[in-house]
Amino acid sequence: MMMGTDPEPQKSIVAFGNVLLDMIVPVEGDFLDKNGLQPDTTTLAENESHLRIFDQVQDGTYAIQYSPGGCAANSVRVAQWILRSSATVFVGAVGDDDESKKLVDLLRQDGTIVKCQHVTKSPTGRCAVLINGTSRTLVTQLGASVHFNFEKFMNDDFSYVVENARVIYISGYFLRVCIRTVRTVAEIMASKSTHLVVNLNAVWVVETLFDQILEIFPYMDFVIANQLEAKAMANMLNLKSTDVAEIAKFISQMPKKFATSRVVLITRGEDSLVVAKDDQVLHFPTVKANIVDTNGAGDAFAGGFLAGLLKGDDLYECVKCGLWAASKIIQQIGCNFPKDLSYPD
Repeated sequence: MMMGTDPEPQKSIVAFGNVLLDMIVPVEGDFLDKNGLQPDTTTLAENESHLRIFDQVQDGTYAIQYSPGGCAANSVRVAQWILRSSATVFVGAVGDDDESKKLVDLLRQDGTIVKCQHVTKSPTGRCAVLINGTSRTLVTQLGASVHFNFEKFMNDDFSYVVENARVIYISGYFLRVCIRTVRTVAEIMASKSTHLVVNLNAVWVVETLFDQILEIFPYMDFVIANQLEAKAMANMLNLKSTDVAEIAKFISQMPKKFATSRVVLITRGEDSLVVAKDDQVLHFPTVKANIVDTNGAGDAFAGGFLAGLLKGDDLYECVKCGLWAASKIIQQIGCNFPKDLSYPD
């Protein structure tokens, strides 16, 4: 159901991240060649030839499926799908254009409360998802998503977040966008029994934003990473081991504000999930499924895990929910889900 306004707030998952309008488009093989693109790659649109691709896919020739995109937005959409109530809030930045209206409406259709800043100097971020056979090629224009303003957030939405957040979810990409917002929220919410969950998201995030990660790390209650990101963290920390279990245990025991334990969750594709807490390392087998598209699997796992946290489930049930969500998303194109399917509580 289309929702023109956001529902009344309740205790929520509040996610901060870059949000994009995904344009999922089936294209012919020569479309990639003509535009100088290699299959199964991601290109940041930084010149006119890349930007023209968006005009091409929107010229009426192609059937486009629009969907909200960006890691944090994907995760809260999955959490919302599982929770089936107005329990998720997305905080980010969009342009002041028609594509922002489409993007916000799509998020609201899924039930997510939207607290997006409207940026006049930059267009809404977007991603052309070019499908050809089994290949999935991405062309991304970050646009307004990287122009989040700290002062505007403090004036407009900070009190809303403080009053309503039970779980704060931070995309690693957002550490580059507005570390002041992350730092402020982390410091305030740490004393309010609010879970802070951070997803590292990419190796380059670990390598180029390492100082920002260390600044926020003492506040992190849960850290989500894949095995490549975890190994990049180990390298930056000068940890000699390449064993994922040892890395997870080491990261879980790094200094932390307050006495609560930190939980580290490391995804490994089809291999078992590694979870470290205190002196214990656990392995959780993934849920087998017929794979259509693995993109979005990590976001889906995070979304399912967040849903479990908000419900107050124990660690085992949160992980179980995350693995279930990932198994359903990989059977779809993109981070989309069968809306008539419910999580089996």
